[in-house]
Amino acid sequence: MNDDTTLSDDPTSTPAPDPIALVKPKRFTVDEVLASARRIERTANVCVRGDLQAEFDELLDELATLVTATGELMEDDTDEALGDVTARTRVAQINERIPVLRREMAQAMWSVRFRGMSSDEWAPFVKKNMPEKGDKKDFFNLLLSKTAIEPELTLDQVRELRKVFTQRSINELVNKAWEACTEGGIDVPKLPLSLRRTHS
Repeated sequence: MNDDTTLSDDPTSTPAPDPIALVKPKRFTVDEVLASARRIERTANVCVRGDLQAEFDELLDELATLVTATGELMEDDTDEALGDVTARTRVAQINERIPVLRREMAQAMWSVRFRGMSSDEWAPFVKKNMPEKGDKKDFFNLLLSKTAIEPELTLDQVRELRKVFTQRSINELVNKAWEACTEGGIDVPKLPLSLRRTHS
């Protein structure tokens, strides 16, 4: 029996303390804060080729009918064919197509970076533009155009994007713009436990 188990090999090992917790914060003067402070930014990623998702899902569904969770053929199809193609050949075709499809989707990702408004901007913006009841679409359109910095988006461009994107894609943009104005930026983010184990 080999007892040479490293921390990274032992899933029950306790990760090393986060070194960031040992860092002593700098004592900023107000002038230094005013000179160096930056507002929170968030990035939204949207696939502009949403049609590729359907093919990807169909291939995964088909693959699930041909192989087990461990990747083994459900049946030995040496002499049996699915039409003109054996199950083994079809699995190979799917395995060849999926990486290509994922690459096409990755190349079709569109990123938009949003910068949060200052406190003095945010409160009046919400008070002026957020409806108390009913549809908030116009408010969110304004939010996207006001906070998008890379690329910048005009209000008309946001309205045009709504015509080609699904609600889920628009929600991704809106959520990141909203987060940039209302969440984060008050502490150093903690590493996920898996990364802490890797670092230890």
